[in-house]
Amino acid sequence: MKTKIFKRITAAMLAAVMTVTSVSASAESVNKEEKYTIEEYIMEVTPVYLASRNFDASSTYYASNIFEVDNSDPPRYYSFIFQDNDISGKLEINFVDGNYYSVFDTDIQSEIKEMYVKNEEIAFVVNNNNTFVVSETSAVAIDSIEKADFVGNASLQTPITKTTPIEYNLIVNASANARSASLGSKTLSNFSFVPNQDTGSGYVLCWAACVAMTVNYLLGYTPSSSNFIYADDVSKAVGTTTGTNSAVKNAYTKYGYTANNTNGPSNPNTVFQKLSSGKPVHINVQDSDQGLTHALEIYSIYIYTDKTVYTFYDPSILNGTPQSVIASGNPTQTSSSFLYVHTYSGVSYSMEWITTFFIA
Repeated sequence: MKTKIFKRITAAMLAAVMTVTSVSASAESVNKEEKYTIEEYIMEVTPVYLASRNFDASSTYYASNIFEVDNSDPPRYYSFIFQDNDISGKLEINFVDGNYYSVFDTDIQSEIKEMYVKNEEIAFVVNNNNTFVVSETSAVAIDSIEKADFVGNASLQTPITKTTPIEYNLIVNASANARSASLGSKTLSNFSFVPNQDTGSGYVLCWAACVAMTVNYLLGYTPSSSNFIYADDVSKAVGTTTGTNSAVKNAYTKYGYTANNTNGPSNPNTVFQKLSSGKPVHINVQDSDQGLTHALEIYSIYIYTDKTVYTFYDPSILNGTPQSVIASGNPTQTSSSFLYVHTYSGVSYSMEWITTFFIA
């Protein structure tokens, strides 16, 4: 992995007591000056994620116990978020180069909810190139593009349990801080997801899916529209499955738009301004060590005084569940701390923001 020093996310922390499954009592510090446990990290970022997704602060939320994924490199953990007695979200947390990075989403399979209702012991296991949640009666892959079967045995650990309440005032304050920050927040409404597609040589049309999402939104197309654009439509329009910068810009031109690209992460204020003008932001991310370049489509931003929350569609999350990540830094800085650490087919990738496509 490339070694980078990222700023620690700073916010009010709770003194939380949580049940940790296969996790040591304290973790390496996020900055080198103080200890920062995974429990503290979860309790710090969860209210921010909930506020950025407009969760109802009057409801009661809880974090669950923490599960470490067996055989995962880098170390990876999951914690569920409850609304009252229902699982409503999950945090995937990766420990990379001495820092915690998380992805929040609301995709909770029915099998996992059933495991909780039945109070079954579970384990998170990397098996047959996928990450599975395994219980006494079933197993479900949480990061597979296609249906996957669990083969073998798992050492079950503990049932999913609610532990620490997420305090009402933290969610309210997170939302208020975003509104009072330099530029606040913007979410494009009625924004339609377009999935990656298998060309026969793999799922390589993430770039085309992002072009399609942008163009569909700008033209007002919805999935019920007869002229709704899909990834393979874009690929065919430009005659390639390879998403080079020139191919992406050419694709936008084919649909009547001009896209300008810049290298590196974009300033949060610039992203905010583009979203506020009704234009989604198409970005490329890359894990250079793993040899993977990927495209994401940002449609929501929450700017705080010391962090920014980006919510986007990942075309390879085929069910269209939005993903959210937190990048540290004030609104006048570039989001150099943006790191999308995620797992595809059992392999974890640490993807840095390398290119931005803005519609003129």
